[in-house]
Amino acid sequence: MKKLFLALTLIVGTVFLTGCKGDSLETPAYKSSSALYQVTMPGAPLTSVEFTESGNYVIVKSGLPQNAPLPNGVSRAEEEVNKPACFLFSLGNQPETRSSSGNKIITGKYTKQDESTYVLEGFGTIKVTATDGSNYSLIITETGSDPYTLTAAKKEQYKDSEPTGKLCRTWKIAGIRIELEFAGSFEGKSVELDIDEEVDNGDMAELFLKIYESSLRQLGKTIGKSASDSEIKKAVDDMRDDVKKTYPNVENMIFTQAGTYMVTYKGDKLAISTWSWTDSDCKKIRYSWDYSNMGSNNGKSGECSIEFDGSRCYVVESNAEAFDRFLETRHTNKAKVTYTLEEE
Repeated sequence: MKKLFLALTLIVGTVFLTGCKGDSLETPAYKSSSALYQVTMPGAPLTSVEFTESGNYVIVKSGLPQNAPLPNGVSRAEEEVNKPACFLFSLGNQPETRSSSGNKIITGKYTKQDESTYVLEGFGTIKVTATDGSNYSLIITETGSDPYTLTAAKKEQYKDSEPTGKLCRTWKIAGIRIELEFAGSFEGKSVELDIDEEVDNGDMAELFLKIYESSLRQLGKTIGKSASDSEIKKAVDDMRDDVKKTYPNVENMIFTQAGTYMVTYKGDKLAISTWSWTDSDCKKIRYSWDYSNMGSNNGKSGECSIEFDGSRCYVVESNAEAFDRFLETRHTNKAKVTYTLEEE
């Protein structure tokens, strides 16, 4: 049964939250200031500085591993077993902590003092000056420190389009709903599961506990070993601590026109991924938690469809292959995830 639960946690299902459509999306306040500056000076303490459309800054210090972080509690050994990534987290290192001098990623909100000077909450100021072509000078003054200057190149951004303009901003997660259909065998008996669970937030651990309970009830009926409510509650409670440590509670997601995709979790954690459109209609994106590799078979990437409805964005990801591979079966009929996002 535990193996089934672990397999279920690798698939994510369909989100569909009821409610009225929101207003249309507004143009983010700092759209014209959004840019990713990649440091070109050898031996520099920073790798990049990015200002997002919604007024967030992301500073990456030198030495950040290329594999993106993993939620708390999952080890390297488990990475070799649980290969598939998903839209909200990958398998690799522990997440970075936000806005701390000892960490490799620093992020927060920014405002502009003037056309070229950015005031970074919890960090200091950065003055950006164009030198020639796509090259820039960054004069960085951290709070309580003397200024220093880095040379940087501005990364080319994706071309402006209506879908790109809608996607590139800061989102909060409004809900997740799992929909899974599975037909196969368990303990020598035919099994059919029809899972339909949801949470009205980004608490993936709570959602997976609901899936676990639902699977226990359905499997029990199918194989003739139904447990009492108290037995099922105990089984779920016994799992709770481990699940809470392993699976994140997602707060926000940030997309930028330079191809950055960042996830922030409760507990002051974050992880950075990359994204790109996969089709000319801008209805699907590819993401990768390995910044240097957008390949389809690297275990750290995937594809999602994107749909906008008023001020909401629906991100749908199919992952039946991951479920089948882990459970060693080929009978998953439906296993996909849609995340409902709302503009922050």
